[in-house]
Amino acid sequence: MTDLESFAARLKTLTDGRASTPRIKDGIMTLALDVGGLSPERRDAVAAAIREGGLSVPGVEDVRIAMTSERNATAERADLRGETVIAPRAPTADEEVVALRPRLVRGDAHLSRERVDRAVS
Repeated sequence: MTDLESFAARLKTLTDGRASTPRIKDGIMTLALDVGGLSPERRDAVAAAIREGGLSVPGVEDVRIAMTSERNATAERADLRGETVIAPRAPTADEEVVALRPRLVRGDAHLSRERVDRAVS
């Protein structure tokens, strides 16, 4: 059993199966750790133990841990059905006028986006 394999076995016990298989490339060990449901103190203690153990593996100069958490599937969403809808761009009626009467608006096409009475139309 190599040093990496023995560390991976200890890692599984230490994290209760929350960590991915560690990988080493160019002296950097990387792994993912699911921290969902852990207190901040417990999360930091587990990460410190992983770093300490990872640095003891020959050839490892740095340990990088990507901490992840599953999203809560029962999270409440905002009910926006009664809210006013704001168009993200100019109404299509303005675009039709531009297309139907290009001579009338060509020189002043920029006016549809200018401020009118402190509101942008």
